[in-house]
Amino acid sequence: MYNNQKGGSFIGMIIVIAAIVFLGMLGLKVGPAYLEFMNVKNALKRAASSADVTSKKAVADAFEKSARVDNITVVKGSDLVVNNGVVSVEYQVVVPIVANASALLDFHATSAK
Repeated sequence: MYNNQKGGSFIGMIIVIAAIVFLGMLGLKVGPAYLEFMNVKNALKRAASSADVTSKKAVADAFEKSARVDNITVVKGSDLVVNNGVVSVEYQVVVPIVANASALLDFHATSAK
């Protein structure tokens, strides 16, 4: 009689493990950019609530203080846009993945709720 194969093959298992390792590596490389984005959002909210939002200089100074504490390096106070009491910023981060492959991440943070 014929014996039916049950379960996965060794090659199939290697492919699944390689995919899991690649996705894990991608998460470890891209994760810090998202954590810094969360810090930028929090710093924008703090700057908008503590400074006079009609003065871009006051907002930029308040943001710079928060950026020094949170170690934010991708955005400067001069990059902020103040419009009708809402502080926002758009920026990009390039994360090298493997060799000449990289990921371009676009971020938009605002102090609005």
